[in-house]
Amino acid sequence: SSSPGNPAAPRAGWQQQLLQQQQQQPWEQRHATSRGLLLDVKLPWPGQWNSCRTFLNAFSQPNSKAYKERRLIGYSPEQLYEVIAQVQHYHQFVPWCVGSNVLHRSPDDTYLEAELKIGFQMISERYTSLVKLQAPQLVTSTVANSGLFHHLESTWRLQPGPNPHSTWLSFSVDFAFLNPLYANIAQLFFSEVVTCMMGAFEGRCRHLYGPPCFSPAGQRHSAQQPHQQQQPHQQQHSTHLQHHHHIGRLQGQ
Repeated sequence: SSSPGNPAAPRAGWQQQLLQQQQQQPWEQRHATSRGLLLDVKLPWPGQWNSCRTFLNAFSQPNSKAYKERRLIGYSPEQLYEVIAQVQHYHQFVPWCVGSNVLHRSPDDTYLEAELKIGFQMISERYTSLVKLQAPQLVTSTVANSGLFHHLESTWRLQPGPNPHSTWLSFSVDFAFLNPLYANIAQLFFSEVVTCMMGAFEGRCRHLYGPPCFSPAGQRHSAQQPHQQQQPHQQQHSTHLQHHHHIGRLQGQ
């Protein structure tokens, strides 16, 4: 037993007891205690790392990328819809699509499944796209159970333009890669990829149907033209009124 007059003796006994307890603990618990971690931590064995990563991935969300654009196109909704719905031809004009094959199409042409292959920088992967079709105004696609994407959702919305041969075309996409390396590549080249997407479909229309019914410059010119034509009409109307007013003054005299 320790002497009441010697306070160092109880302190030494407490330290000796703590040291004995730590030596009896497994290594991982001693390591945690020595670093001041007041947790009962057990480090996983090498065979447990896969399950540990799966658990962590369930709470980590990949970096998602989103883009939206709306543009007036000089082709009819039916023409644009035909180009968007023919997924089997995507490898001929869609940027970085090097393979496209329709696996299944519903008899009423409202749904299809397509296998697409992308090749970009060091990426070369295949995935299956689930496409819903609503002619001639809506095309949506999603990716499910993919080893490449955490998610991929795209929407093409077509609305009639100011004349029968024009369309307000809206495009939106939201996606994230599962592979962190692919995500870093997408971070660098995302703007380049998405900004030329709508232009690729417009170029396909030009290839199939010829030049658009208008160009942006021509449309601005035609919008200004009625205002320019109105001035001669107003001047003519003013001259006509002045002529009648002059005749009335002569008659009054």
